Amino acid sequence: MTQPQTDQQPTTPHNGRSRRLWRWTKRLFLGLAGLVVFLLLAGVVYQFVATKIDEYRYPAPGEMVDVGGYSLHLYCTGEGGGEAPTVVMDSGLGGSVLDWQLVQPEVAGFTRVCTYDRGGAGWSEPGVQPRTSQHFVEELHTLLDNAGVQGPYVLVGHSLGGTNMQLYASQYPDEVVGMVLVDSALEDLDLLSITQSLQGSPVWIKIYATIGVVRLANMLGPVSYPFSELPPDSVDAVLAISTSTRQLYESADETSSIGESFEEQLAAPMLLGDEPLIVLTAGPLQLEGMALSQEQMDQLDEAHTRTQAALAQASQNSEQIIAEDSGHYIQMEQPDLVIDAIRQVVDAARNGSSI
Repeated sequence: MTQPQTDQQPTTPHNGRSRRLWRWTKRLFLGLAGLVVFLLLAGVVYQFVATKIDEYRYPAPGEMVDVGGYSLHLYCTGEGGGEAPTVVMDSGLGGSVLDWQLVQPEVAGFTRVCTYDRGGAGWSEPGVQPRTSQHFVEELHTLLDNAGVQGPYVLVGHSLGGTNMQLYASQYPDEVVGMVLVDSALEDLDLLSITQSLQGSPVWIKIYATIGVVRLANMLGPVSYPFSELPPDSVDAVLAISTSTRQLYESADETSSIGESFEEQLAAPMLLGDEPLIVLTAGPLQLEGMALSQEQMDQLDEAHTRTQAALAQASQNSEQIIAEDSGHYIQMEQPDLVIDAIRQVVDAARNGSSI
């Protein structure tokens, strides 16, 4: 009897090995995919739980003030015998009130001084988008008004905070009687792409923040600049606050909008007349280890020198001081220099004298 034909091919040892290899390959890829998903979920949980624990361990040193749908953290100390002016300080990109911890206690000895966290930074709740200097100025003005912090003010701004304070002085000149700029941000739009690259990708900052990578790196690695300049007993609090999800998201949003912030300030330059102004400028830029060419580093260094000198032209009663022994964070590396500059400006504002 003739057997019916079939299309089924005979199984050979080679075909059997191929099927087994494919099955093991699929299992390996599925296993790796599962491991990646597990690690990502673990990172999200780690970041969330650690942030909540840090919020409990490190409560806000100041008060929370409503500014219209969300609250900002304001920390005021000192009285200065009730004599004006009040010093108001704003930190750089990614900073908080803790950036001024070596300066504020000393300034509080001779006048009222207030530091604050921009929306989303430090202990403050997230603010309105986009995160530009114009919104920061509006937030600060509302904050001071709602908290009953009376002027006139001596404004102190570091880095991006310097940009913000210049715009504040431009929009509310009657409230300002002096200013100290602490290595204010490099507002050169031609070099914007380079300066933004130094901050890192905003998208990746948020991704790393969400899955706990930034927090883990700070916990396991050595303390990096500028936190390495702080006393050891204060580093833990600074690292905890600076690696919170909210803080890192705010840093990313400020980085995304930094070009717009510079444009807002450059469109409304401040004119202080004969009000006292001290411009503190860091020594040579610390750009070693950055992914920049020598040409780019030279461009940034030249622009930094040029723009810092130009800032002093905003007042007829000004002085530029070069902090030769400091990098960008003068308030952490040479706090006495910042304290003395604030004292000089406060005294000049009170006495109507020259710097």
